Amino acid sequence: MKFFFLAISFLTLTSSSSAADYENLNQWKDTTNADTTRIKALNEYIWRSLLYSSPDSAIYYAYDLQKLTVSTGDSSLIAVVYNTIGSSYYFIGDFGQIDDVCVFGMKIK
Repeated sequence: MKFFFLAISFLTLTSSSSAADYENLNQWKDTTNADTTRIKALNEYIWRSLLYSSPDSAIYYAYDLQKLTVSTGDSSLIAVVYNTIGSSYYFIGDFGQIDDVCVFGMKIK
């Protein structure tokens, strides 16, 4: 009985996470949303769905995110994006890129 309860709890948590990820991705694609809303939604999607399981895809989306964030000129969001890119390189194991990206992000903030 205890195992059944744990299994149901796990399935509920994973299914709600997937729904939240799908919602974040939809917010990113919707160009009628404000740029800051889209930036935060995609960054959250990267951290929740891609960073640990698919860091290559996280880097791809993070560089898309970087283009939009730089166009807004918000330095705090730009620094967050560079942190996301650096974290993605960390999970790939490309430590040389981490230094370049994260140091640049720290200079911005």
